[in-house]
Amino acid sequence: MLVPMTKVRIIGRRERLEEVLEHLYSLRLVELVDVEAEPLPAVDRPSGSEERTERRERLRLLVAELDGLLDLTGGDGAPVAEEIPFEPHEVDPEGVRAEVRALAPRVDELTARIQALFAEEVVVGRYIGLLRHLLEIVPELRLLDTELAALRLGTIALVLNTEDASVVELLREELRGTLGARFLLVSAPVEGGALGCVLIFPLDARAEVHELLGRQRVRQVPLPDAYRDLSLRASVEAMEARLRAHPGEVVAARAELDAVLGAHSAEWSSARDALTARLEQLDAVRWTGATRRAFVAAAWVPRHELARLGDALVGRFGGEVVLEEASAGRRDTSAPVLLRNARPARPFEFLVRLYDDPRARSLDPTGLVALFIPLMFGLMVGDVVYGAVLLAVALVVRARLGARSPVVRDGSLALAAGSVCAIAFGVVYGEALGDLGERAFGMPALWRHRDDADALEPLLLFALAIGTAHVVLGYVLGLWQSWRDRYVRPALAHVGSLLVLAGLFGLAAVATERLPGAALGPAVAVGIVGLVLASAPHGRLGLVLGPLELVGMIGNVLSYLRLAAVGLASVYLAVVANELATVGPIWMGVVVAAFLHALNLALAGFTPAIQALRLQYVEFFSKFFVGGGRAFRPFGARDGSGRAARPAPAAVPTTPVRTGA
Repeated sequence: MLVPMTKVRIIGRRERLEEVLEHLYSLRLVELVDVEAEPLPAVDRPSGSEERTERRERLRLLVAELDGLLDLTGGDGAPVAEEIPFEPHEVDPEGVRAEVRALAPRVDELTARIQALFAEEVVVGRYIGLLRHLLEIVPELRLLDTELAALRLGTIALVLNTEDASVVELLREELRGTLGARFLLVSAPVEGGALGCVLIFPLDARAEVHELLGRQRVRQVPLPDAYRDLSLRASVEAMEARLRAHPGEVVAARAELDAVLGAHSAEWSSARDALTARLEQLDAVRWTGATRRAFVAAAWVPRHELARLGDALVGRFGGEVVLEEASAGRRDTSAPVLLRNARPARPFEFLVRLYDDPRARSLDPTGLVALFIPLMFGLMVGDVVYGAVLLAVALVVRARLGARSPVVRDGSLALAAGSVCAIAFGVVYGEALGDLGERAFGMPALWRHRDDADALEPLLLFALAIGTAHVVLGYVLGLWQSWRDRYVRPALAHVGSLLVLAGLFGLAAVATERLPGAALGPAVAVGIVGLVLASAPHGRLGLVLGPLELVGMIGNVLSYLRLAAVGLASVYLAVVANELATVGPIWMGVVVAAFLHALNLALAGFTPAIQALRLQYVEFFSKFFVGGGRAFRPFGARDGSGRAARPAPAAVPTTPVRTGA
C-alpha cells in the first residue's frame, strides 16, 4: 500500500536554520521541497554569506581530496547494497586537511612512480615488438653488436608510413648523395601498412644522416634515453630485462602506498561521511526561504511520522521552531511515494517499480502481484521436482548474494514463492520430472495429469477462468480509482468494459448451452450498452476506437491461454526426455534424459517468470495502474552510491492520465 504523505512547513528563527537542518538530517523523516514551489508571500532565498559560501567550497574540496585518497586504497569505492544508517558526528575539517596535506607529497610521489611504471611497460612493450621485427630484416645485426661498435658504425630504425617500395629507393638515392657508398639500408613490410627500415652508417656522419632524415620527413623510431646508445639487439635485451623487473617494482610501490594510506583509511572514510553530511546540510540552506528574522523550510513527511517529527523539533528547539501542516489537496499528485506492504509482499515491490513507481494517490498493486505471479508461475511449471530444485536455487542465491544486493534478495524470495506454488501444482497435476513420478511410483494427480489426452480442454478453460478474473479485477480497480478521484469519463469507460465482458461471456455461455437461448437477447443488449459506454469518452473517435477496444478485451482474456500452453510444452518435453531414457544403451538414455530435463528446468526458471510478468504489466496494469511517481527519499538517507537525497523539484501542473479510459 501507499503510505499517506503530508506536506509540512518548518518555521523558526533565522539564526537556527543550520541547526534545524542538521537535526532534520539526523532524523531522516522528511524530504525537503524547494520553497520556490511553495506559494509563500514575502519569502526570499536566504542571503548567502561569504563565510558560508567559503565554508561550503572548502568542504567540497576536502571531500574531493578524501574521495581521491580513499579510491587509491581500493577498498572504499564499491557501492553499498542498502541504505546505511549514517549518524553524523563531529569532525575537525582543519585537522583532517592538515593530515591530508602532510601526506600528500609522499602519496603523490608513490602514485607518480606507479603510473610511470605502467606507462613505461606500455611504451617498452611496443618498442620490443617493433625492434624484433626490424632485427628480422637484418639477422646479422644480432651477431655484429660489438663489431659495429668497434667499426664506429651506428644503426637507426625507420618506419615509412607507406607500402610503396619505391619510396625506399628514393631514400637510398638521397643517402648516396650524402654518404656515397658508406651505408646499408634494408627494408621489409611491418604491421599497420608501413615499411620498416634499418640504416647502418658511420658514426661520424650522424649529423648529416639526421639532417637528411629530418629534411625528408622520415619518421624515426627514437628510443628512450636509457637505450639510445645501445644497438638494436642490445636494446631489445635491455628492454626485456626491464619488463621482467616491472611486476616486482609495481608490487613494492603499491605495498608502500597501501602502508601509507592504510593507517588512515578508516579514519578518513568516517571523516568523509561526516563532512559530506555537513556539506549536504549547507547545500540544503539554498532550498529554504527566509525573511529578515525567520526561515521557512517545506518538506514531505509520512503522515504517521508527523507526531514524531513535531516531538523531535520541540524537544530540541522548544518554541523557537514551529511545525505547520500544509495539507495537500485531494488530487495533489506531487507527493513522493513510499510503499509499505505486509512482509510476504515486500519482495515483490521491486517488480512493481521495475515497471514504474505508482503515482501518489493511486493504487499500489504489490499485494496483488505477490498473489498472482507465484500462482501463475506455479501453474505453468507444475512439477514437484522442478519446483524443489528451483526452490533450492532461490534459497542458495539468497544466502550467498542476498546481502550484496536488495534486488537479488527480493528476486530470490519471489522465485522461492513461485517454486512453492510449482510444488503445490505438481501435487495437483501428479507430476515429478514429467510423468516419471507416475511411471515409477504411481504418483496420483489430485486433479488430472497434464499429459493425458483429455486434459487439454480443462487446462485451457482453467487458464481462461484465471484470465477473466484477472482482467475483471483490473477493470474493477480502475473503476474504483476513477470514482474515488471523481474522474467521470474513465469511470464510465471502465463500467462499459465490464459490461462488454459480461455480454461476451453471456454469448459464449449461450453458444455452449451453459445458458438457455432466452439469455441471448439480454447478453447482446448488455454488450451493446457496454460498448457505447466504453466508446463515449473518445467522442467521435469512439466509432473507431470502440470496436478496437472490443477486440482488445477479447485479446486480453485469450492472452492467458499461455498459462496452459507454456505448462503443456514443459510437461511434454519432460515426457519426451523420459521416453528417450529407455531407448538405446541405458547410459546414453540417462545422459540424454538428464540433458533434456536440465534444459527444461532452465526454461522453467525463465519462461514462466517472463510470461507471468507480461500478464501483470500488459493485461492487468493497463486497466488501472497510474505511473509517474517518484520514490520518497528522506533528507539524510543515503542511496546505493552513497549520495544523499536531493530536494523535491518544483511542482509542475499535470493532467491526470488514466489508462484504459
